[in-house]
Amino acid sequence: KNLLTGPLNEILGSLKKSNQLSYYESVVIAIQNHVVQQNQSNKIRDNDNYECHQIINTLALWFFPDDSPDCAKMYYTTVPDSSNYTVIYLIPPEEFSEWVKIHC
Repeated sequence: KNLLTGPLNEILGSLKKSNQLSYYESVVIAIQNHVVQQNQSNKIRDNDNYECHQIINTLALWFFPDDSPDCAKMYYTTVPDSSNYTVIYLIPPEEFSEWVKIHC
């Protein structure tokens, strides 16, 4: 069992059983990294990494048909914050411009 996606699949499976998941024919996957920026030399985490791809592939199993550009568009952003963490949003394309106004 994969340490990253195994627990995620278990949680999503439970939510699916209780009909708490939305399914999107088309989606924007917004990955927002929150980072502490103490100085200019702080490195910002690279979004194009193996862990990110594992998560996206797992989300595709539950929320949208495929992670191809026909079904899923990607948006990466980094914002300063008081702690380091990443949030992944699944947004219907027609709601994306409003999401950007609120979150970026």
